[in-house]
Amino acid sequence: MTQSSLTTRLRRVRQRLLIIGCCAAIVWGICSAAAILAASIWLDLVWELSPTWRVGLLVFTTVAMLASIGVLVRFALERATGNSVARRVDQVGGTGGEILSGWQLACREKSAGDS
Repeated sequence: MTQSSLTTRLRRVRQRLLIIGCCAAIVWGICSAAAILAASIWLDLVWELSPTWRVGLLVFTTVAMLASIGVLVRFALERATGNSVARRVDQVGGTGGEILSGWQLACREKSAGDS
């Protein structure tokens, strides 16, 4: 496997990881919004909430959903760096560090070529 095919394949794996991470973030955001909304409905049934409180809970639900999506997308971006993807593929493939060292050498040659 040449350096260019290694970087191309790792780039594809990184893109897949980002897609999966972003989709998971959206699903978890929707689940958190549904849980907060269910709790809000229950609170409204137990105590007759005023319209102000109802609107406030809807705003809180929206903010919580967007915040959870943002945090999880950021976590996915942090996990999808070049070294971590190479390390992860290396562990799954059981190659004993060959992929990670090849990635690091390709990055070193790329930065040396830029100088």
